[in-house]
Amino acid sequence: MWAALIRQNAGQEFNREMSRSFYDSPEVNESLQWAADLIWRYRVAPNEQQNPNGNSFNFDNGNVAMWIWYQHSMPLVAQRVYTGFDWDIYPLPMNRKAATYGEWGSLSISANTVDVDRAWEFLRFLAGPEGDALSLREGVADPIQRGTEPVYLTGSSAGGKNKATAVQAAQQTMATRPLHEAWGQIESLLSFYLRPVWAGNERVIYAGRDLRTAVDGVLAGLETPKAPAVGNTPSESEGAEGG
Repeated sequence: MWAALIRQNAGQEFNREMSRSFYDSPEVNESLQWAADLIWRYRVAPNEQQNPNGNSFNFDNGNVAMWIWYQHSMPLVAQRVYTGFDWDIYPLPMNRKAATYGEWGSLSISANTVDVDRAWEFLRFLAGPEGDALSLREGVADPIQRGTEPVYLTGSSAGGKNKATAVQAAQQTMATRPLHEAWGQIESLLSFYLRPVWAGNERVIYAGRDLRTAVDGVLAGLETPKAPAVGNTPSESEGAEGG
């Protein structure tokens, strides 16, 4: 989700050709450091020990005031906390520009499918107007075509909550997962080099420098070791604030 923060700060992770990353740029550094500071400097967000893998449902339990997540969480939250306390939905706040994050997925048929014709018909249904309407009514997707908003807004999920804001969010500049054959490897590098940042042990300016070098090597098709090299650690005089 921090990809949205980078867009809101007028930054980007990669160039158009996906041949160069910008994890060492000031815009990216500022965005990721702000996210880490919410945990370790301002103490307004839970750390990994308090919320392992994000699975403690702190928002559902009323332990945190805000939760940044996808539209498909709306029916889930409605089922879990709808009668517990009042909650609502709002688009992400804007920094330098409005932006959000959208995930994409795809439908496919297994090569081992026994009844290909019926599988294909089902796939066509899911990707067609009727299947799309079901997703809109249940709140697991937001409208992507003009004119489908009423189905989404009058759906059954999240009661009478402010789902109109999800439509507004979908009309902002949107960051998505890049289509790149090495994206799985890049994700592993992101997790490895940014883990010390989220743990409060390293500042983004150092992690981002090493991350950019490692990711650029992957984008260039260079052979990389199975385990990424350990990133540079700041000296005591350059220690992380609020760590």
